[in-house]
Amino acid sequence: MPIELRNLKEFDERLNKRLLLIGALSGIVGPPLTLSMVIIAVLLAPWFSWYNNALSDLGISDVANLFNGALILGGISGILFSLGLREALKSKNCFTLGITIFMMGSLSLILVGIFTEFYGSLHFYFSASFFLLTPIGMIIIGLSRIKILGFYGYYGIFAGIISLIIIFQVVIPVLKGAAIPEILSSLTIASWIISLSTKILKF
Repeated sequence: MPIELRNLKEFDERLNKRLLLIGALSGIVGPPLTLSMVIIAVLLAPWFSWYNNALSDLGISDVANLFNGALILGGISGILFSLGLREALKSKNCFTLGITIFMMGSLSLILVGIFTEFYGSLHFYFSASFFLLTPIGMIIIGLSRIKILGFYGYYGIFAGIISLIIIFQVVIPVLKGAAIPEILSSLTIASWIISLSTKILKF
């Protein structure tokens, strides 16, 4: 093999390993940090009610910078996690579709943090996109790579379905506010990301 091609191949391998590592670390650190920032925002907003408010109400309050920053951070970490997962489990067809949908969900989370409730229906569409696209992507990823992912594939399917069921309570509300379904759905999604990221580190 010519020296130039060998060096290029070695560079690509190093780059791919770094991308995999960054994706895994983003999946391990990003969700807990994001959720911690959201909880801190809640604690700093004494007016906030889990039963009467939506989490997005924090995005137009005195803790807006903290809350919206958390969403943007969470979305970025989700995209990096997706890139690392794609590198770890290189494949085509359904897996690529699942990764793409998951990344669109993560991008939607970033946009939720940018386009707050002040933007009306635009904010709602991005929020709905996150809570729908992300678990759908998880389900497709789990189904398409279940032989390789094993437990994590089954858990992705299970967590995705549970997340959709939980967030469906916002459409047909059992509670007046949306905060509880939103945080429970987010915790379910985060648990899958964190657990799968630990597996990615072993590739």
